[in-house]
Amino acid sequence: MDDTVTIIVSWKIKPGREKEFEAGLEEVIEAAKRFEGHQGVRVQKPDMTQSEYVIIFRFNNVQNLKRWEDSDVKRDWLRRAEAFKEKDPSMQKFTGLEFWFKEPGTVSQGPPRYKMVIVTVAALSPLIMILNLVVAPVVKPLPVFFQNIVMNTIMVSLLTYLVMPAMTRLLSFWLFDNARAKAGIQKA
Repeated sequence: MDDTVTIIVSWKIKPGREKEFEAGLEEVIEAAKRFEGHQGVRVQKPDMTQSEYVIIFRFNNVQNLKRWEDSDVKRDWLRRAEAFKEKDPSMQKFTGLEFWFKEPGTVSQGPPRYKMVIVTVAALSPLIMILNLVVAPVVKPLPVFFQNIVMNTIMVSLLTYLVMPAMTRLLSFWLFDNARAKAGIQKA
């Protein structure tokens, strides 16, 4: 079972304070890397499509994330970051497959798990067949260990960046109907 936890934090920074914020952010990222279970950080800087910094932290389980969240390092960073923020940051936590099932433009908790399983299997099955036809013959000369690494890296990358976002958009009418109903949101 995958216990990975993904934290997405969006920060709107005061104009002119971006460089200071980024310098402090680099420090806190380096500190987070030293925490047990840290699996990576990704930072998206503001651009034409978004006005906020989006920081994505991943930890291998909830306990290690809690150690990070309760740490003096993180508390100190949040205290210092108060000077840079234009508004309070928003934070979302996802465990396991939920990260693949975020409805664009919402802060929903995601669809029911059975729907996530159905869509994941529907996406994964043809992807495995295609990779076995296209990539497997190319990596066959490699030792089995490296074949698996290459195949899994390609598969997870395609699922994360291409297939699951497309499937989530395509099936959003079905995936998020319960979440919309609970929130009182009507379908367009």
